[in-house]
Amino acid sequence: MAGLAPTIGRQEELRDLRAAFLSGPVPPVVRVLAGMGGVGKTSLARAYAQRYRNDYGVIWWVRAEDPGVIDAELRSLLEALGSPGEVAQIHDARTAALTQLGRLDDPWLLVLDNVADAAAVQALLPPAGQGHVMITSQATNWPDPSVVVPVLPLVRGAAIMVLTRLSLDDDATAAEALANELAGLPLALIQAASFVRTNAIDLARYLRWYRERSADLHREGRPADYPHTVATTWRLAIERLTTNARTLLNLLAYYAPDAIPVQLLLASPDVGGIELAEVIQPLLADELARSQAIGELHRYDLAMPAASDTVAVHRLVQSVTRNQLRDDLTSHQWAEAAHTLITAALPKPERRPAAATIAVWNALQPHLLALLAHLPPDHPDTLTTRGRVAYWTWKAGAATRARDLFGELLSDMERLLGAEHRDTLATRASVANLTGWAGDPAQARDLLADLLPVRRRLLGEEHPDTLLNRNALAWWTGEAGDAVRARDLTAELLAVRERLSGVEHIDTLVERYNVAYWTGHAGDAVRARDMFADVVAERVRLLGEDHPITLDARRQQAIWIGQAGDAVRARDSIAALLPVMVRVVGADNTETLWCRHNLAFWVGRSGDPARARDLFAELLPAREQLLGAEHPDTVDTRSELEYWAELTGGPMP
Repeated sequence: MAGLAPTIGRQEELRDLRAAFLSGPVPPVVRVLAGMGGVGKTSLARAYAQRYRNDYGVIWWVRAEDPGVIDAELRSLLEALGSPGEVAQIHDARTAALTQLGRLDDPWLLVLDNVADAAAVQALLPPAGQGHVMITSQATNWPDPSVVVPVLPLVRGAAIMVLTRLSLDDDATAAEALANELAGLPLALIQAASFVRTNAIDLARYLRWYRERSADLHREGRPADYPHTVATTWRLAIERLTTNARTLLNLLAYYAPDAIPVQLLLASPDVGGIELAEVIQPLLADELARSQAIGELHRYDLAMPAASDTVAVHRLVQSVTRNQLRDDLTSHQWAEAAHTLITAALPKPERRPAAATIAVWNALQPHLLALLAHLPPDHPDTLTTRGRVAYWTWKAGAATRARDLFGELLSDMERLLGAEHRDTLATRASVANLTGWAGDPAQARDLLADLLPVRRRLLGEEHPDTLLNRNALAWWTGEAGDAVRARDLTAELLAVRERLSGVEHIDTLVERYNVAYWTGHAGDAVRARDMFADVVAERVRLLGEDHPITLDARRQQAIWIGQAGDAVRARDSIAALLPVMVRVVGADNTETLWCRHNLAFWVGRSGDPARARDLFAELLPAREQLLGAEHPDTVDTRSELEYWAELTGGPMP
């Protein structure tokens, strides 16, 4: 039954391969089936030879991975082409066989299976003849790229078909899940199906076992017509790697398989004090060594180029690599090294991160999540990293998901560190704040109100964490609808900040800003306008005109100028501020996008609703691209666009 597998999902490849041979230049025509170990190159070559056997007078197969048998197999070819007695007298049977093959009148096919690289094949090519040479190889860098025919893993439908047909189990759901786990690799699919059938189990049970004991199953179920199991199929290529390339592969084994940003991960100048620092350091210190290591992995198809200067590693290559490391008792060291590298690459916390910063996080996120599965769940570093994942999930615009991640982390912290550990309390505060950002400010207020007395008791009235708790409680009190109470709570905190830190400390400046903000929302726009004028002057004096938080205060000042009744001045103030924002923090910073939002609003309020509509229409795609369609900022812009479009009496742009 395994004989069915080579042609499942390969019909088009077989036709393309035939066309590639027939469209070749002057014979003999050479084609290289190149791809990762286990992808089905040998099976595809065998299927081609079987399908088109009537088109060739001679078909001969040489196991080129074993130099010790090549001469014997070519001597056997020479015997098949001539008199055995005469062959016995020939010293150089290899040259004689290739020469004799080239003299045949009928078309012939020579299959050189599992060739190491282009250099190894030069002495195996017939010098002439009306034939085809089909080479299978894990190497992908050939002098003439036009001879290379890439062999890729099976698409999902074909992978499911291999599993169900060969296992005789028609459970399509289990087959699909297993096909995803095995990522379409034919060897692994056949191995799994053979194991299922031989051991009289079903695909669902194999799937469960595979998720629990993949290393053991990789060693089982070798197909009868293939010399290796999944556990050994890449061993030859891996053993050829230089130290730097093997080091890189060991690290990549712990990340997600697709779009691994190698250059970003290896950008740190050092790796701290980790156990494997000495072997990893050359990749960090030498960009050329890094590129050469990537090139080696590409050459043996252990990694593949992906989009945007990234690489992809087949998940089974990763699995086998991790299992080999586990056998050497160094698995935890490599996982920790991968952890050190990716956390060093994470952006530093930013109040309003730019799109470039969010892009870095988006590139790293899947790999950080994959890595966490290989780290001890109870280790303090793991808890810290989970907190960073939740934080950047929030900054990327997914407040609800971030709240849930912090909530899961909180349960583990309470169990491992205790309910009153400082880090546990900080995570409680994060859950509360993210509850507000996720759309429930009243619940956020109540959670922070419950947390405040605990922090007061454990840390003291004037501890920074206690003061941060009071700051957040005041904010969400206002967001929950009680701006007057928020103003009063913030004013009380401002007095404490001035006493503890001085009138010019950054924390004091923040509280003075918040007092002005909630004064306006409590109904006194004129007072808020005047207070923000003082806040701006103070920030210009202490921080400079172009400091980001000075610019933020200028934006608020303009807003309250408008709210106090002067829409034209508000519009002009924000129009003057916008190019400064673009220059200082960037056009794609969320603060700049808010400035554009405010400008569009006051353009409308100052008497030009059509222009306001158009400005909101221009802003909406920028916010959707940066923050996502459902982010609260995006929703605000969409709502304003709908309002001004309706007001102008026409469809939205």
